[in-house]
Amino acid sequence: MPLRIDNLQKTIQQLAQVTLERSRTGHLDTARALLRQLEAQALRDKIDQVKERVPWLVARPTNEPPGATFPAPQAPRDYTVAATDGSHIAPDRHSPVQYLVLNVGRVRIRYGARPKAVMDSEGAFYFREEELHIEANGQAYPIEGAVLGLWMALRELEVLAELAREVDPPALALRDGSLIFWPLQSEETPLQDYFLPRIRRALRTFHDLGIPVASYISYPGARDLVNAIRVWLCGHCTRANQCGRCEDCRPEDRELCAWLRPVRDRRLLEGVLEPGQRSAIFESTSAILTKYADPDGVDHRVLFFYVNTGGEIARVEAPAWVMEDAAYRDLVHALVIDQCRRGQGYPPALQEAHEQAVITHDERQMVEHLVEQALAHLGISYRRSLKDWSKRVRGV
Repeated sequence: MPLRIDNLQKTIQQLAQVTLERSRTGHLDTARALLRQLEAQALRDKIDQVKERVPWLVARPTNEPPGATFPAPQAPRDYTVAATDGSHIAPDRHSPVQYLVLNVGRVRIRYGARPKAVMDSEGAFYFREEELHIEANGQAYPIEGAVLGLWMALRELEVLAELAREVDPPALALRDGSLIFWPLQSEETPLQDYFLPRIRRALRTFHDLGIPVASYISYPGARDLVNAIRVWLCGHCTRANQCGRCEDCRPEDRELCAWLRPVRDRRLLEGVLEPGQRSAIFESTSAILTKYADPDGVDHRVLFFYVNTGGEIARVEAPAWVMEDAAYRDLVHALVIDQCRRGQGYPPALQEAHEQAVITHDERQMVEHLVEQALAHLGISYRRSLKDWSKRVRGV
């Protein structure tokens, strides 16, 4: 057996014990009580004072009290949801020819007096050198790894913007995953200059159509709100990157801050939000968002709230022009809850978009077979690397 399970058992038992110890809710109850007491302006001031020294992403409050909860508004009887999701076949370095396949699922579902569903996918095969690289400021960046993830997310957003042109308000454009292109902040300036104008252009399309766009993150792993509480507790630390580990705090604050370090926002809010309720709206401190502003003045910075769908705590993100407009904000909240109710906890529009997008194992093999056939027809031998061959045909 390649993996010696018996070597892992002791550590797995330790994991269970640590999980049991962390399941006790004493510190969580204290953190939840503190969250309800916090004032937006005071917390904003504290975060702004220390944000250069704190190495975490922090949920910066807007004008809503950080611990406030809001019930779901009534969803309109007639509405439309447009959704996209994507899947890909990445370039394979073991293959004699390089190609990339992208499949984007497109879904429009109309509810109400005239229900209708349109579901399809948009597939594309790329093989030319200029299609497998991004040309930016005289440099060629291969579409692979993190760049491939960014490129696919961008295409999903652009296809969703195209899809939004086919629906009438009231409507919601919804995508799976974050609207914050997190990996972009670690990329070189030419790549940022390639992606950001296209991101802003897609977001501007929704704005001009009068259709709010949002993203839905199931079972989110973010700690932004927990980190905001930790800043409140320990944010007076004067040493860079030492917040939460310094000796400047009161012992009880330092203990709570340290205990909260691995806690996710979803767990914190499980004891705060009732089914259907959303949290206050927060602003992410991600550096890339400072570059989301449209030159024409439309604010595309991504804000977020958490919502209790009845089955989990999910994170919903949307541009500032959506979140700061009461009608748009309430529509997003209402339709997300209505979608989760219809989908037993998860929006059916996103589920169907995923089903349209997914590339199965058999389909992947079929694409490879078609490539091999086309080459063979022209007398070109399709030989993969010996390393790949050795994995397919094992021997001793």
